[in-house]
Amino acid sequence: MFSILKTAAVAGLLGLAALAAAPAKANEFYLNFGGPDPHFVHSDDYRDGYWRSQRRCTPERALYKAQRIGVHRARLDYVSERRIGIVGRSRGERIYLTFARAPNCPIIG
Repeated sequence: MFSILKTAAVAGLLGLAALAAAPAKANEFYLNFGGPDPHFVHSDDYRDGYWRSQRRCTPERALYKAQRIGVHRARLDYVSERRIGIVGRSRGERIYLTFARAPNCPIIG
């Protein structure tokens, strides 16, 4: 009985040691699921502002979001530094949407 407890204690300590070493390796790469093409990003890209540019709303993301909320035949109307305009149809009527160029493409009009 004592040998089983001793084996379990040693296994637990080895597991904790492995968990303590894991974050050092895990910080080097990130898996990005934010766009249409998932890919690995090196931590140096994170420091260089890669994530800031990737999180910003793009015209493609705004079109995708408009289609997901039910806008049919969605197309770009305009793209400015702070806003993206989308035109389409919803329930037979013409609809105008304005997205901010912020993360997650919030609808502002």
